[in-house]
Amino acid sequence: MRGEELDQADILRATTSVPAGVMGYGSELGAIRPGNAGRPPAFGGNPLQDISAARAVRGGVANGDIYSMADLMERPGGE
Repeated sequence: MRGEELDQADILRATTSVPAGVMGYGSELGAIRPGNAGRPPAFGGNPLQDISAARAVRGGVANGDIYSMADLMERPGGE
């Protein structure tokens, strides 16, 4: 299926909440809501307006803290 046949929201669901649900993790992963274990990414733009913005991950959020890509790529323990 070509990307032009789906809107951006459908594409994001197809890569997040749908697979999580298929694998039995729909109540824990695949969506941004209280109690979920997911770590939402910070994009360089709005993927709901331009799906290619999903390729420009700038960082992420975990436990209420914002991390840059450099933070996320650093090995645990600073190695």
